[in-house]
Amino acid sequence: MAEWRDLHRSVAAVAPERLVLGWIDGAIPVPPDLIGQVGVMPPAQALTLARGALGEGFGLPAAVMIGGAGRVCAVWRGVLRPEGLMALREGCEVRPRRAE
Repeated sequence: MAEWRDLHRSVAAVAPERLVLGWIDGAIPVPPDLIGQVGVMPPAQALTLARGALGEGFGLPAAVMIGGAGRVCAVWRGVLRPEGLMALREGCEVRPRRAE
């Protein structure tokens, strides 16, 4: 799985933010050297998030980014590499915020 092979680079791409992984087909272990930098979302929670952000019957691979307000601010369809994480992050940062 490409995302797993690129995990160290992905963590660097989102720094200083924390990367949270959510595989829907089972929990995954965090490599020991990335503990504290990478979190793991429970599979049921990841599935709920994916259905809400990507729609029922969504295809994989896909990713979502959660913004500062705790809501989905960007969606990615396809294999997510570190460069894609940077694009997602930029998309979240430039989106206008709604008045709360």
